[in-house]
Amino acid sequence: VQSYIGKLQEPLTSLINKKIVNLSENETATHHDCRHPSKRDHLNELKQFIQDVHNHSITINEKPIKAICQIGIGGSINGPQTICHCLDSWGYKKKIPFVFISNHDEAHIASELANINIHETLFIIASKSGKTIEVSKAVSEIINQHSLNESFFYANQCITITTENSALNSTQYLKSFILNTSIGGRYSTTSPIGLLILGLAFGESVI
Repeated sequence: VQSYIGKLQEPLTSLINKKIVNLSENETATHHDCRHPSKRDHLNELKQFIQDVHNHSITINEKPIKAICQIGIGGSINGPQTICHCLDSWGYKKKIPFVFISNHDEAHIASELANINIHETLFIIASKSGKTIEVSKAVSEIINQHSLNESFFYANQCITITTENSALNSTQYLKSFILNTSIGGRYSTTSPIGLLILGLAFGESVI
Protein backbone atom coordinates (compact mmCIF):
# COMPACT_ATOMS: atom_id res chain seq x y z
CA VAL A 1 0.00 0.00 0.00
CA GLN A 2 2.79 2.42 0.91
CA SER A 3 4.47 1.74 -2.44
CA TYR A 4 1.21 2.48 -4.27
CA ILE A 5 0.65 5.71 -2.34
CA GLY A 6 4.22 6.75 -3.11
CA LYS A 7 3.61 6.37 -6.84
CA LEU A 8 0.55 8.60 -6.59
CA GLN A 9 2.26 11.36 -4.66
CA GLU A 10 4.16 12.93 -7.55
CA PRO A 11 1.27 13.14 -10.07
CA LEU A 12 -1.10 14.34 -7.34
CA THR A 13 1.33 17.09 -6.31
CA SER A 14 1.72 18.11 -9.97
CA LEU A 15 -2.08 18.29 -10.33
CA ILE A 16 -2.56 20.44 -7.23
CA ASN A 17 0.36 22.74 -8.12
CA LYS A 18 -1.13 23.48 -11.54
CA LYS A 19 1.58 21.79 -13.57
CA ILE A 20 0.88 20.49 -17.10
CA VAL A 21 -0.69 17.08 -16.55
CA ASN A 22 -3.05 16.96 -19.52
CA LEU A 23 -0.38 16.21 -22.09
CA SER A 24 -2.72 15.72 -25.05
CA GLU A 25 -3.96 19.34 -24.74
CA ASN A 26 -0.87 20.77 -23.02
CA GLU A 27 -3.06 21.94 -20.15
CA THR A 28 -3.22 21.94 -16.40
CA ALA A 29 -6.19 20.14 -14.84
CA THR A 30 -8.37 22.15 -12.46
CA HIS A 31 -11.62 20.22 -12.26
CA HIS A 32 -11.07 19.67 -8.53
CA ASP A 33 -11.34 23.45 -7.98
CA CYS A 34 -15.02 23.19 -8.90
CA ARG A 35 -15.55 21.29 -5.65
CA HIS A 36 -13.44 23.58 -3.45
CA PRO A 37 -15.64 25.95 -1.36
CA SER A 38 -13.32 28.94 -1.77
CA LYS A 39 -12.91 28.53 -5.53
CA ARG A 40 -16.46 27.95 -6.73
CA ASP A 41 -16.74 31.39 -8.31
CA HIS A 42 -19.24 30.12 -10.87
CA LEU A 43 -21.85 29.18 -8.25
CA ASN A 44 -23.39 32.58 -7.53
CA GLU A 45 -23.99 33.32 -11.20
CA LEU A 46 -25.43 29.85 -11.76
CA LYS A 47 -27.71 30.03 -8.75
CA GLN A 48 -29.00 33.47 -9.70
CA PHE A 49 -29.88 32.26 -13.19
CA ILE A 50 -31.59 29.17 -11.79
CA GLN A 51 -33.62 31.30 -9.38
CA ASP A 52 -34.61 33.67 -12.20
CA VAL A 53 -35.91 30.73 -14.27
CA HIS A 54 -37.81 29.21 -11.35
CA ASN A 55 -39.46 32.47 -10.35
CA HIS A 56 -40.25 33.25 -14.01
CA SER A 57 -38.03 36.32 -14.26
CA ILE A 58 -36.58 34.58 -17.31
CA THR A 59 -39.27 33.43 -19.72
CA ILE A 60 -39.77 32.57 -23.38
CA ASN A 61 -42.27 34.88 -25.07
CA GLU A 62 -43.47 35.82 -21.57
CA LYS A 63 -44.30 32.17 -20.84
CA PRO A 64 -42.61 30.10 -18.10
CA ILE A 65 -39.96 27.62 -19.18
CA LYS A 66 -41.57 24.18 -19.15
CA ALA A 67 -38.67 21.93 -20.24
CA ILE A 68 -34.88 21.86 -20.55
CA CYS A 69 -32.80 20.20 -23.24
CA GLN A 70 -29.02 19.85 -22.97
CA ILE A 71 -27.15 19.29 -26.22
CA GLY A 72 -23.61 17.90 -26.08
CA ILE A 73 -21.43 14.86 -26.61
CA GLY A 74 -19.02 12.92 -24.42
CA GLY A 75 -18.12 14.73 -21.22
CA SER A 76 -20.50 17.60 -22.01
CA ILE A 77 -23.46 15.30 -21.48
CA ASN A 78 -22.58 11.90 -19.96
CA GLY A 79 -22.07 13.02 -16.35
CA PRO A 80 -25.06 15.39 -16.14
CA GLN A 81 -27.33 12.87 -17.86
CA THR A 82 -26.27 10.10 -15.47
CA ILE A 83 -26.85 12.20 -12.34
CA CYS A 84 -30.20 13.52 -13.61
CA HIS A 85 -31.24 9.93 -14.30
CA CYS A 86 -30.14 8.84 -10.81
CA LEU A 87 -31.94 11.66 -9.01
CA ASP A 88 -35.06 11.02 -11.06
CA SER A 89 -34.88 7.28 -10.29
CA TRP A 90 -34.44 8.01 -6.59
CA GLY A 91 -37.62 10.08 -6.57
CA TYR A 92 -36.23 13.60 -6.35
CA LYS A 93 -39.00 16.02 -7.25
CA LYS A 94 -38.45 17.66 -10.62
CA LYS A 95 -39.04 21.37 -10.95
CA ILE A 96 -38.64 21.26 -14.74
CA PRO A 97 -38.60 18.14 -16.99
CA PHE A 98 -35.40 17.53 -18.95
CA VAL A 99 -34.12 15.72 -22.02
CA PHE A 100 -30.65 15.23 -23.50
CA ILE A 101 -29.58 15.23 -27.14
CA SER A 102 -26.25 13.55 -27.74
CA ASN A 103 -25.96 13.37 -31.54
CA HIS A 104 -27.44 14.87 -34.69
CA ASP A 105 -29.43 11.83 -35.80
CA GLU A 106 -32.85 13.03 -36.97
CA ALA A 107 -34.76 10.18 -35.31
CA HIS A 108 -32.92 10.63 -31.99
CA ILE A 109 -33.73 14.35 -31.93
CA ALA A 110 -37.36 13.86 -32.91
CA SER A 111 -37.78 11.17 -30.26
CA GLU A 112 -36.24 13.25 -27.46
CA LEU A 113 -38.34 16.31 -28.29
CA ALA A 114 -41.57 14.45 -29.04
CA ASN A 115 -43.20 15.02 -25.65
CA ILE A 116 -42.21 18.62 -24.96
CA ASN A 117 -43.34 21.95 -26.36
CA ILE A 118 -40.36 23.21 -28.37
CA HIS A 119 -41.45 26.83 -27.88
CA GLU A 120 -41.40 26.52 -24.08
CA THR A 121 -38.05 24.73 -23.85
CA LEU A 122 -34.72 26.17 -22.74
CA PHE A 123 -31.78 24.69 -24.63
CA ILE A 124 -28.32 24.33 -23.09
CA ILE A 125 -25.62 24.04 -25.76
CA ALA A 126 -22.53 22.55 -24.11
CA SER A 127 -19.22 22.55 -25.98
CA LYS A 128 -15.81 23.57 -24.67
CA SER A 129 -14.41 24.45 -28.08
CA GLY A 130 -17.63 25.73 -29.62
CA LYS A 131 -16.62 23.78 -32.72
CA THR A 132 -18.02 20.34 -31.91
CA ILE A 133 -19.55 19.33 -35.25
CA GLU A 134 -22.11 16.94 -33.74
CA VAL A 135 -23.41 19.70 -31.45
CA SER A 136 -23.72 22.33 -34.19
CA LYS A 137 -25.44 19.83 -36.49
CA ALA A 138 -27.87 18.86 -33.73
CA VAL A 139 -28.80 22.51 -33.17
CA SER A 140 -29.28 23.01 -36.92
CA GLU A 141 -31.45 19.89 -37.09
CA ILE A 142 -33.71 21.18 -34.28
CA ILE A 143 -34.08 24.51 -36.09
CA ASN A 144 -34.90 22.77 -39.38
CA GLN A 145 -37.30 20.20 -37.91
CA HIS A 146 -39.38 22.90 -36.22
CA SER A 147 -38.93 25.71 -38.76
CA LEU A 148 -37.57 28.02 -36.06
CA ASN A 149 -36.35 31.56 -36.56
CA GLU A 150 -32.64 31.04 -35.90
CA SER A 151 -31.79 34.44 -34.43
CA PHE A 152 -34.89 34.46 -32.19
CA PHE A 153 -34.20 30.90 -31.09
CA TYR A 154 -30.61 31.69 -30.09
CA ALA A 155 -31.48 34.94 -28.33
CA ASN A 156 -34.47 33.67 -26.39
CA GLN A 157 -34.07 29.95 -25.87
CA CYS A 158 -30.37 29.05 -25.94
CA ILE A 159 -27.81 29.09 -23.14
CA THR A 160 -24.24 28.18 -24.01
CA ILE A 161 -21.58 26.65 -21.79
CA THR A 162 -18.21 27.06 -23.41
CA THR A 163 -14.73 28.57 -23.07
CA GLU A 164 -13.91 32.27 -23.24
CA ASN A 165 -12.58 32.40 -26.81
CA SER A 166 -15.19 30.07 -28.26
CA ALA A 167 -17.64 31.19 -30.94
CA LEU A 168 -20.43 30.08 -28.58
CA ASN A 169 -19.41 32.82 -26.15
CA SER A 170 -21.50 35.36 -28.01
CA THR A 171 -24.20 37.94 -27.34
CA GLN A 172 -26.40 36.25 -29.93
CA TYR A 173 -27.35 33.73 -27.23
CA LEU A 174 -29.57 34.37 -24.21
CA LYS A 175 -26.61 33.78 -21.89
CA SER A 176 -23.17 32.18 -21.89
CA PHE A 177 -21.50 30.48 -18.94
CA ILE A 178 -17.72 30.23 -19.20
CA LEU A 179 -15.82 27.02 -18.58
CA ASN A 180 -12.10 27.02 -17.86
CA THR A 181 -10.13 25.27 -20.62
CA SER A 182 -8.36 23.23 -17.94
CA ILE A 183 -11.56 21.43 -16.91
CA GLY A 184 -11.70 18.18 -18.86
CA GLY A 185 -15.03 17.06 -20.22
CA ARG A 186 -15.18 13.80 -18.30
CA TYR A 187 -14.59 15.73 -15.05
CA SER A 188 -16.93 18.63 -15.78
CA THR A 189 -20.10 17.59 -13.92
CA THR A 190 -19.34 19.89 -10.97
CA SER A 191 -18.74 22.80 -13.37
CA PRO A 192 -21.54 24.71 -15.14
CA ILE A 193 -21.73 21.76 -17.60
CA GLY A 194 -23.50 19.69 -14.95
CA LEU A 195 -24.66 22.10 -12.27
CA LEU A 196 -26.81 24.29 -14.51
CA ILE A 197 -29.16 21.56 -15.69
CA LEU A 198 -29.14 19.84 -12.28
CA GLY A 199 -30.17 23.07 -10.56
CA LEU A 200 -32.80 23.90 -13.17
CA ALA A 201 -34.25 20.40 -13.13
CA PHE A 202 -34.20 19.67 -9.39
CA GLY A 203 -33.59 22.98 -7.62
CA GLU A 204 -30.43 24.69 -6.45
CA SER A 205 -30.29 22.72 -3.18
CA VAL A 206 -29.22 19.69 -5.24
CA ILE A 207 -26.08 21.56 -6.23
